[in-house]
Amino acid sequence: QYGPEICIERKLSSAGKNGTSAFKVLDSNLRAVGHGMHTVRQIAERLNIHVDNPCVVLKQSAAKQFLNSAKERDKYRFFMQASKLGDFVDILRESHDNVENAWEQHRHTSDAFSVIQQQYDECKRNYDNLLSIQAQEKLIRFYVRSEHWMAYHRQQQKVQQLRNKLAVVQHRICVGRDTFDAKKNALLQKVSQAKAMKLKKENATKKIARIREPLTDV
Repeated sequence: QYGPEICIERKLSSAGKNGTSAFKVLDSNLRAVGHGMHTVRQIAERLNIHVDNPCVVLKQSAAKQFLNSAKERDKYRFFMQASKLGDFVDILRESHDNVENAWEQHRHTSDAFSVIQQQYDECKRNYDNLLSIQAQEKLIRFYVRSEHWMAYHRQQQKVQQLRNKLAVVQHRICVGRDTFDAKKNALLQKVSQAKAMKLKKENATKKIARIREPLTDV
């Protein structure tokens, strides 16, 4: 992508309050193939380039300080910075402090572990008791529902028996009504016949009376 050589160009500008800078990545033919700090950091990490190492990138201020200093301490500090031994010492000290802190926390937690174990056992017992109570409540609700269903079925049986009795009574009422209507019709028919016979009798009596009147005069 970049070729045998990579050139990083940084352009400084006075625009803005504190000024600005822009990075451009050029290949071996000085053609722009990338822009921005992110691309430059990716290249440095990929090629394992440590910019803060004076042996890799020697800044003017660091070179001036190294050349003008005659103290062995400054030269040793420059060597530690270049070889990264100073960073390793700092990392080692930080790791040692972290180990000490971890051991201290371990001692404190080991003392409190028995208390935590007791609390856990107590919570476990309470949880088991709660589960047992919930199971018993569930069983009680099941028995209550069963009792309600049994009572409902008993009431349904009673209602069905009452319905059967009501149907028998209604049938008897219908039969009695039919019998009453038949007897009533028969009685009305007899009454009509009696009235007709009475009317015939009255008519016959009137005829006999009319026949007797001439005979009486004779």
